[in-house]
Amino acid sequence: MNAVPQVQPWWERVAARVPDPVTIFVCLSVVTVAMSVWAASRGWGVHHPTTGEWVPARNLLAPDVIRHLLSDMPKIFTGYSPLGVALLTFTAAGFAEKSGFFGALVEGLARRIPAALLTPAISLLAILTHVGGDVGLLVLMPLAGIIYMSSGRHPVAGIAAVYASLSGGYSANFIITPTDAVLLGIANEAARAVDPASSLNIGANLFINMTFAVVVIAIVTFITDRIIEPRLRQLHPHAPSTEPRARPDRKAVIAATVTMVAVALGFVAMVLPGGPLRGESGDLEPFYHALVAMIFVMFVLSGIVFGVMTGKFKSDKDVVRTLQDSARELGFMIVLLFFVSYFLELLSSSNLTTILSVKGADALRAFALPPPLLGVSLILVASGLDLLAPAATAKWAMIAPAVVPMYMLLGLEPAAATAAYRIGDSAVNIINPCSVYMAFTLVVIRRFLPEFSLSSLLTQMFPYALSILCAGMMLITTFILFDIPMGFGS
Repeated sequence: MNAVPQVQPWWERVAARVPDPVTIFVCLSVVTVAMSVWAASRGWGVHHPTTGEWVPARNLLAPDVIRHLLSDMPKIFTGYSPLGVALLTFTAAGFAEKSGFFGALVEGLARRIPAALLTPAISLLAILTHVGGDVGLLVLMPLAGIIYMSSGRHPVAGIAAVYASLSGGYSANFIITPTDAVLLGIANEAARAVDPASSLNIGANLFINMTFAVVVIAIVTFITDRIIEPRLRQLHPHAPSTEPRARPDRKAVIAATVTMVAVALGFVAMVLPGGPLRGESGDLEPFYHALVAMIFVMFVLSGIVFGVMTGKFKSDKDVVRTLQDSARELGFMIVLLFFVSYFLELLSSSNLTTILSVKGADALRAFALPPPLLGVSLILVASGLDLLAPAATAKWAMIAPAVVPMYMLLGLEPAAATAAYRIGDSAVNIINPCSVYMAFTLVVIRRFLPEFSLSSLLTQMFPYALSILCAGMMLITTFILFDIPMGFGS
């Protein structure tokens, strides 16, 4: 019996000891309170880098601070900008997934892939499915094994390509995703410690994400076709199969896709001169801020169209019930964001964010690292943290309040810092044994090769991780060195 605990039992012991993200933020909040008391007693403070004013450390146990933290608790939570963005985007994406549209769209596209373009097309589909949450994990990964096997290729090669693209390209995409909304929202809140007027939009990483997507697809294609599949054929031979696959409702998929495109074009039309999404000075700032609304309307309407045409939605009650189910799954995120928002408020009220950022920037300045190397250093930090805790949002919420302002003072913009963090976090996902993606991947592979072990999976995935990490460092260096915009408004 190939039980995972018999392969590398220490991995499971390590994973079991990693605290829940909520617990981590509670502990960080306690540490912040203690630090504020100590820093205030020592008279810590710095001169603000932009105003020159003296910023002293504040004791969070002082009566006026306690009064603020307790009286304004609801306002602190509801005023946390990533909260609304996360609720809207994830609810809409979950609705489109539960309606069956995302799964049918992926399956329909996969059927029309030419054999010569199978790996890059599968990699592209895997990257695009990030917008639907775990739809790529749940639908495309098993489907890829069947498609490869039906095409006379090794099924595990297809699964490996999807897994490498989903994990290694977690922040790579050609469209804006809910992850953009959450991570950039956190970065924007952190940046306001240095620049109160900071206004990152959810498209601030789109250009580098698109480039990263091309890089990931190229790497996954080369490694899968030239390295992984030949080794699999030698070590784990597998016979082709012609197992039939259910066909999605073609008309419903087309109608829902047309709906998505129509909504997107409608929003773009409102950017034309005189349109409601163009600023008074002709800028596109209103359009950037409307991207969340576009995603929400696009996914909900396309899901409704698909559900009605397939018979899943027979009345308005079915639509509302599905929306409720999607929102219900956000319970953990709401709880997490409450503790994140309160932790950030503690940091802000204590002035520790500004103090640590200025002092950290002074320390880094001694090394005289140019901005490109600052980006590379952040990629390496994110990669190391990913091995300890796979959750990208939770880690960024923990380190962004200190990292973003500190790097801003050294010349690295918040959009660039966020992009560097995302690249580093993505690459190591592929070989993180604590990742839920890896556990599910092993389960899917064992449908085709029951003897396949976790150590075998890690061995197969290492070339992807190393290649994507190195390519990501080159990419962030190029963007920063040549001052290439990371995305809209950056």
